[in-house]
Amino acid sequence: GRLRLASEARQIVGTPCYMAPEMVDTQLALSERTDVYLAGAVLYELLTGQPPHIAPTPIATMSSIALSQPELPKHAPPELAAICRRAMHADPAQRHASADELRRILQRYIEHRGSELLAMGARARLGELRAALAAGDEDEVHRLFGACRFGFHEALSAWPDNAAARAGLNEATIAVAEFELAHEAAAAAVALLG
Repeated sequence: GRLRLASEARQIVGTPCYMAPEMVDTQLALSERTDVYLAGAVLYELLTGQPPHIAPTPIATMSSIALSQPELPKHAPPELAAICRRAMHADPAQRHASADELRRILQRYIEHRGSELLAMGARARLGELRAALAAGDEDEVHRLFGACRFGFHEALSAWPDNAAARAGLNEATIAVAEFELAHEAAAAAVALLG
């Protein structure tokens, strides 16, 4: 008795674990943005290994659909998670305008994910660099800084808008400049910051 009967409203059609909020409220119109939601639900499953609306009861499933607040794992790439959240926004007006727009955004993500992998590798070297800085091992500092800088530059060459690579490059450069200043090598610090 909690859900409308088909005779009282348009028929609800779809696989519940993927449905968009407007698919369960027969007073709302379906649109291209409903397709965006459905594509986002498939992306959600690719990221988590399960459909977005899994619940123990039909009422809990309907509640999950209506709220549409997908929780993505922490290991999900942040940019891809943001794309998924926007595609699955409860308010259709907040979603991508069309499935084609979503496709183009995903294509751009795929094209620059290599840049993200390069930045992740450089970020790992940055962790090693911090340990070498703490140990005061000058040769190791210079070797690891070269590796960090190269990795971050390559990431930025592949995708100039890679904010993580830009931040990592700045972080590494400032850390080594501070190291040079602490070791009375002001000219080296100025050259780095230049």
